[in-house]
Amino acid sequence: MPYYGMTIIFIFSYLQIYPAKFKLTIVFSILGITGILPGIGIFLLYKLRQIKSLSLNNRKDRLIPYLITLISYGCGILFLYKTGLPYWALAFMAGSIISLLIDIFVNFRWKISAHMTGIGGLIGLTLALSTIQSIFPINLFILLILLAGFLGTSRIYLNKHTFGQVIAGTLNGMICIYWAILLTIRYL
Repeated sequence: MPYYGMTIIFIFSYLQIYPAKFKLTIVFSILGITGILPGIGIFLLYKLRQIKSLSLNNRKDRLIPYLITLISYGCGILFLYKTGLPYWALAFMAGSIISLLIDIFVNFRWKISAHMTGIGGLIGLTLALSTIQSIFPINLFILLILLAGFLGTSRIYLNKHTFGQVIAGTLNGMICIYWAILLTIRYL
């Protein structure tokens, strides 16, 4: 989701004025750092029989993959800091880290939907961009709501999560990222 989030930032914010090569370098670096590397780590855990399934259906199998993802998100925020992007763009990644930490702690007792945390974060990002730029990319917002609906419905239909777990995940991502960006704009 950080890859999609950075893509949204470069298309729907004033950062669209940056050169295409710069934007592509950042977007694909974030994909590698926060998507491909954790994916490789989780695959290795599976091959080493540390987790039962690549889909991480078992709540107890999620801790180490969550920690791998948390470390990769930390590396992602350091990378973005080095690029000189505005702090509010870094706050998107910080909000992702906060929502992931909440997912980790909730996971000790209950199975919250990490998929929905991710899509909820993109909705929160879109709402934050709308707030700070006084624009409202209605087509993007509608697309994200539809995707969240399809994703949440599929998670429930496949018996991976309950309705409550889907809603909790969505709200977690949306609130953490929205407020991380808005508080950064206000205080930094």
